[in-house]
Amino acid sequence: MSIKISEELGVSEKTLSKAGIFNGFIDIDSRLYIDPLLLKTSKEPEMQEAHKSFKTYFEKVFLLLKHSKDLNDALGRKAIDLLTFPEIPLIGLGYSADGIQGSGIGPELAQNLTVTAKQIIDAGINEPTIFELVGLLEEGIGPDRISDMTASIIFGHLLKYSERLAKKSTLKQ
Repeated sequence: MSIKISEELGVSEKTLSKAGIFNGFIDIDSRLYIDPLLLKTSKEPEMQEAHKSFKTYFEKVFLLLKHSKDLNDALGRKAIDLLTFPEIPLIGLGYSADGIQGSGIGPELAQNLTVTAKQIIDAGINEPTIFELVGLLEEGIGPDRISDMTASIIFGHLLKYSERLAKKSTLKQ
């Protein structure tokens, strides 16, 4: 049987709601996802910093691909590595059909994405923000995988945000 966060922590749903904490299930994905485009407009300080981290991450990937001669060279291989994103266990976001196990962006999808990104860069697009449109770049990469990618990049910021909310609310009845 599925268990909600409020049940696991022994607090009321109202307490979590008042603190701005989502009362999701701990063993089933919420069918929600992180939209990286919304990080930029968030009023939460951790998410504003997360946006900077997200942008910086893809500036690095862009730079690697811009200077890579071939995806088999050291720069190309590093770009592929940076575009591989396993799903973070227990985050509870996404569209897993059963439970909370997902697939993220594995090596094959990362390779395909890298090839597509390299083609765009070689065609003269000099804007690292193309990676914010990753779902439009590659078949098989939709909101769930974009969310996995974003969560991997900004995970530390998500932890800081969660910690701040937990301390603020003290989770008392």
